[in-house]
Amino acid sequence: MIFYFSATGNSKYVATKLRNEDEQIVSITHALREGDFTYELVEGESVGFVFPVYFYGIPLSVKEFIHKLCIKNIKHSYVYGVFTCGGTTGSTGEVFEELLQDRSILVNGLFSVVMVDNYIPLYSLAKKEVMQKILNKAEKELDEIATMISLEKRGDFNLHKGLFPRLVSGVVYSFYKNGKSTEPFYVENTCIGCGLCEKVCPVGAIAINNKKPLWIRDRCTFCLGCIHQCPQEAIQYGRGTKKRGRYQNPNVKK
Repeated sequence: MIFYFSATGNSKYVATKLRNEDEQIVSITHALREGDFTYELVEGESVGFVFPVYFYGIPLSVKEFIHKLCIKNIKHSYVYGVFTCGGTTGSTGEVFEELLQDRSILVNGLFSVVMVDNYIPLYSLAKKEVMQKILNKAEKELDEIATMISLEKRGDFNLHKGLFPRLVSGVVYSFYKNGKSTEPFYVENTCIGCGLCEKVCPVGAIAINNKKPLWIRDRCTFCLGCIHQCPQEAIQYGRGTKKRGRYQNPNVKK
């Protein structure tokens, strides 16, 4: 069983690449919406968590899901985490282990893979040829990770922590947790009022008023799915995102 959280398709693609033929993959977004937090494993079934790194840490929605999660028959299962990132993960792995230990779940393997960085509030997307190189390299990394998971390799195989991971995560993640703001979100006149942004939001942080989205700060997990999935590219965050492109993993169907 693989639990995944994905706003732009990167982590969803990783989850589908790593799953066995008959293995169930569970969308954390769907689980949060439906209130599905109890799962039962068959004997020998492994458990994976796949999610993107936000501000060198774990997305708040993933934390919420894990806090509420109940997995039956997990005692002898191989448990692993795979983190997708634009460059480095910081101390995401260590925090992930601690989070699951609080749920009496032992993590056996930690992995990471570099995907296309799509944090457009700060950066423009890479050119298409550069993106393709990143995705091609990720394919090789995923093949290696899939092999290690199938062999139930135990240990920390996260090769993308970066320098001073604890320090970097401690400083930057605190801004995400306590200082993120929804005020810079706005919608342009090209909005057609389709309501897709409200539907794709994993935490119900968007309300539609007069066919226009309004963002609820206390709920927003800052996944930017609303920006990247808007069919009109009408949603912006501050002044910079308009010309920085939009991204969806090309291997994942919308």
